Amino acid sequence: MEMTGVCSICGGYAKPVYTCSLCGAMVCNKCFNNDLGLCRRCAAQARKGF
Repeated sequence: MEMTGVCSICGGYAKPVYTCSLCGAMVCNKCFNNDLGLCRRCAAQARKGF
């Protein structure tokens, strides 16, 4: 299933939209860290050690 929507971080329209596995935010490709499966906010916190 293909999802489209507004990115929770940058506010841009995105296709496809990813869901952060930590906070559940729907984000665009540029705001998603594929390696961690997290949005860029959660990925930044993960790198800091929460």
